[in-house]
Amino acid sequence: CEVTGFDKALLVVTGSEANDAVIQMMQRKRPDRKVLGIRGAYYGSTVGVRALQCGAIDETTLPSGFNPDYIGGVFLQAFRGRDADFFPHDWVRAWVLWAQAHDIPVGFDEMQSGMGRTGKWFGFQHFDIEPDFICLGKALGGGLPISAVVGKKELLELSDDLWSTHTGNPVCCAAALASIEVLEEEKLVERAATVGKLFGEMLVSTFPQYKVMGKGMIWGLDFKDKNYVSIVVEKCAKRGLLLVSTHSGIIKIGPPLTIPQGVLFEGLTILRDVINET
Repeated sequence: CEVTGFDKALLVVTGSEANDAVIQMMQRKRPDRKVLGIRGAYYGSTVGVRALQCGAIDETTLPSGFNPDYIGGVFLQAFRGRDADFFPHDWVRAWVLWAQAHDIPVGFDEMQSGMGRTGKWFGFQHFDIEPDFICLGKALGGGLPISAVVGKKELLELSDDLWSTHTGNPVCCAAALASIEVLEEEKLVERAATVGKLFGEMLVSTFPQYKVMGKGMIWGLDFKDKNYVSIVVEKCAKRGLLLVSTHSGIIKIGPPLTIPQGVLFEGLTILRDVINET
């Protein structure tokens, strides 16, 4: 775990499976207590991760209103999956420091924000904190199905039965190692930071009428109109530009970390033209 700085990894298959495993490990450390997730955030499709929306926290919720004796874990993200609007720095830190002061494990879902996407290896690094677990997937396998829970050894030792048939598939593991090697050798994390900063500035100047949010190579444009977004995404696709429809009024833009700058600007031009025509 040289890249993450953590002690141990549990290899699984999907993001939902990894996030569900974290919840189970938190509950084994502190049985019969509630794990807090972020309201409106997407953690996956299992019953366990969907249950995080019961009594979830948001940016208006502070830890001072909670009795730590009833909390089994805090499970955070850098931003909600439906947008690229990073949570307030001080809010994330307040929850992490409060939880760790009370020996409450902290998890960070890095499915979308991990592996260099935000201009740092992991999203949590933007908040100057160190969680107890992070969950990786998506880009980890370079397109093949693999995910991982990476964290502190004493907590991951609670995971002996959280594996499945395809856990540690050798082909997917080889793909993950190759992905990490390419990120390091081609300095793609650093490139995401520098190119992403320029891209963000261009988004702001091109679309001053809309809220622009994001870091690195993950950005969002808030149109506040779900139907309009669907039309824009469809028109862009017909012109060869694939955008992320979040089934909301927000378009997410997540270019490959390897994208040439000329192609990036070409995509921005297509988006601008479609918006001006729609």
